Amino acid sequence: MQITPIALRDCNRILGYTKYTLEDRTDRAKSFAIAKIILDHYGDVREFRTGKKVSVRFMANVWRYGYKDACSTSLRSDYANRVSNLVGLYRR
Repeated sequence: MQITPIALRDCNRILGYTKYTLEDRTDRAKSFAIAKIILDHYGDVREFRTGKKVSVRFMANVWRYGYKDACSTSLRSDYANRVSNLVGLYRR
């Protein structure tokens, strides 16, 4: 999983303090924790604003393009389709 410096800053902003550093990006467990914090946050924001449960496709777009672009109704993503298909395989 790739954690960019921007994603790391966003994670620390969501938490309200600097918990993770650039070095933490190389630790697999910390990388997953960072991703979970970011995706849970934006999933909750989206559910609060729309009243609807978020989809795997939406969360894939949040990770790839950022929250604002993921909210765009015109966004079409092959990446989101691939992620959705993979998640579907694991849910069987």
